[in-house]
Amino acid sequence: MNDKIDNFFLEDNKNNLKLVESLDKEIIGKVRNWKLLRWDELPDFEIYNDQLLSIVLSQVSPFLSEKDISPSMINNYVKQNLMPKPVKKRYSKEHIALLTAISFVKQVFTMEEVGRGIKLYLEGKEFKDAYDSFCDIMEDQIRLVFLGEEIPNKGESLYLTEAIRSISGSLYVKGYLRRMYEEE
Repeated sequence: MNDKIDNFFLEDNKNNLKLVESLDKEIIGKVRNWKLLRWDELPDFEIYNDQLLSIVLSQVSPFLSEKDISPSMINNYVKQNLMPKPVKKRYSKEHIALLTAISFVKQVFTMEEVGRGIKLYLEGKEFKDAYDSFCDIMEDQIRLVFLGEEIPNKGESLYLTEAIRSISGSLYVKGYLRRMYEEE
């Protein structure tokens, strides 16, 4: 097997992948400082499609890029009832929150599973609380997978936590493979 690949991963005693020294400090810094906007930090005014894309892309970087989110994808999410229709071509903070979550979740799950998962997770919850909880878990799992940081159990849904951990793992491997191809 390729020594570069073998040396890149290190399993800790809990079988979590840890980021090792070969990953440059810039990426480590980006991951360590990465934070999703919480509900109260999202714009309270309606925005246009290009602004929606810009805000969500800033949310999901350094893990996803422009090819992962496009205007046609947004239209498809609306058609599939994953997001509400914009009002007079304007989007709300609910759209920002949903598009942020969908952008990550679709990396591992089918769109049908994404729709069911969102519906199930929102059941009986305030949208704001559900979104903020998603952000907390996403940040924790990204840091666990990318940096090997221990995270305390905050009493979150085990299913959601494990789903997000699989998303984080997928993002980690995709990022690693992208870097490997760039170096060749």
